[in-house]
Amino acid sequence: MKRILILLIVLAAGALSAAAQEFEGLKMESYEFSRIHPYGLRGVTGTIRFVMNNTGDRREISQVKVTIFKAGKAFLQATSKGLVFERGRAEYEVSGKVKLARTVNVFEAVAALTNFDPALYTANLSARMVREDGTEEMISRENVPVTHFMPAKAAASETDGK
Repeated sequence: MKRILILLIVLAAGALSAAAQEFEGLKMESYEFSRIHPYGLRGVTGTIRFVMNNTGDRREISQVKVTIFKAGKAFLQATSKGLVFERGRAEYEVSGKVKLARTVNVFEAVAALTNFDPALYTANLSARMVREDGTEEMISRENVPVTHFMPAKAAASETDGK
């Protein structure tokens, strides 16, 4: 079970950083998990502390939903609480929930650990964004490689292990 949680945590980092980085002007510089707890047998809840640089305007992000796919099949689903990003560089904390998709059994999750390759995973994400001027829009991205969202340090360590 511990190994499954590790996989979920790694993918959660990709999922939640995906949600943050896909908005113009937002760039995640680093992250760390401050709390992780099992959520049933197939998921985790937790809090991520991260540093974000916002070169754009102030914005509120809510209704964040991320689905991670492995080889085109839904593998993981994540949601997070809303957050307001102020201008400039700041540290934030966001809580969320990550769980295996219904079609994924625990054995598939364990098998993914034995040969984990982030290049096999893509993300679909959506969120509601309200800008400083009150303009509201729904943001949606599909089939974005998870490696695109991983901080350079994490992506490099994944490729070094090959």
